[in-house]
Amino acid sequence: MISHGKPSALKSFSKLKNLSRILKNFYYVILVVT
Repeated sequence: MISHGKPSALKSFSKLKNLSRILKNFYYVILVVT
């Protein structure tokens, strides 16, 4: 049960981290352009 639930949680966490990084880069681009 634990070994089954861990990968999906890790996958969602990495997805969230990637999303936050993309948002941060997008925000930085907006700051630079304007």
